[in-house]
Amino acid sequence: MVSERTKLTKATRVMWTKAALVVTLSFSLGFFLLRTVRRATPAYTRPGEGLIGALSRSEQNTTISEIMVIYVGSSRCGWCNDPRLPPAVSTVIDSVQSRAARANAYTTLVGVDTDVAHGRETQHLSNVGAFDQMALGGGYLNIVAREVSWGVLAGANGTPQVLVLRRPLRKGNLRGEPLSIQLQPATLLARKVGLYEILTWTRMGVPMANLQ
Repeated sequence: MVSERTKLTKATRVMWTKAALVVTLSFSLGFFLLRTVRRATPAYTRPGEGLIGALSRSEQNTTISEIMVIYVGSSRCGWCNDPRLPPAVSTVIDSVQSRAARANAYTTLVGVDTDVAHGRETQHLSNVGAFDQMALGGGYLNIVAREVSWGVLAGANGTPQVLVLRRPLRKGNLRGEPLSIQLQPATLLARKVGLYEILTWTRMGVPMANLQ
């Protein structure tokens, strides 16, 4: 005959076995979900806060590349309001962000509207794309447009226009000190002026200089 003590011991073993199985399954499920969430994270970090965060966490004298996509347009420009433009700009942005991620660089999307009158600039830029930064009004004396037209990045001042720049940012401060960034000269990787050039560029796969 099986004693009561033996029955109790077997019952205890079964109980602990079940408890161990539950803990193991819970841990495995949690680990699986964590891996799934990590895999779902975008391959690149959106600019702005991500770039500032990366510089803030880095050591002194660390250099990080910022890739800037600059769109220059106007709500008064007929070609800028062509329905083919927004998808083309989106194609450029997607291509640049993908390549920047592989080069461990951060992207910043800048929208420039050169209208002199105020009121419609923001709407125009929102129709073209989702920009991290915007410069509005002032015609070609707009703080960004004048650099693109006559400044360090002098070139054509037509609209619509898309530029891709690489600018190394070097952290100058020690951790715990106020953030200090040393701006290196920007390198022009691509510049397309006019709707035809932009559309042709996207159909070719957005070729340009190496992002490294």
